[in-house]
Amino acid sequence: MLTVNVGGLSATPVNVTVSIDDPTVAKADGAVITGLKTGSTTYTVTYGSLTAKASLTVRDGDAAPLSGDVDGNGSVTSADARSALRRAVDLETYAPGSQQFIACDVDKSGEVNSADARVILRIAVDLESAEDYR
Repeated sequence: MLTVNVGGLSATPVNVTVSIDDPTVAKADGAVITGLKTGSTTYTVTYGSLTAKASLTVRDGDAAPLSGDVDGNGSVTSADARSALRRAVDLETYAPGSQQFIACDVDKSGEVNSADARVILRIAVDLESAEDYR
């Protein structure tokens, strides 16, 4: 969350926009920036007539996992869909917040269910794109 501090007074502005120069490296959702892949870019924060620009580096391990890539091998396959389905029925245990859980929970609902496994399978056979679920 972005907090502005001026003269000892703090506020969280509601009309803040963040833009990323290279959207393949990171994305902005409101004032939250998420790394997508290793690389460097710049981002711009605008609040009313005020603008600030800064550099951003996403290092290995900082980037959000590829949605559906449960085994972390860099691609989404039917094996990932199987793993997600096994997690949905408690045959696999991936702790919430773990890379595997985040990769399984493609709809970001906080739980892994058969709908997530279905989307992962659709990604694996190129009927959907993992990028749509970042």
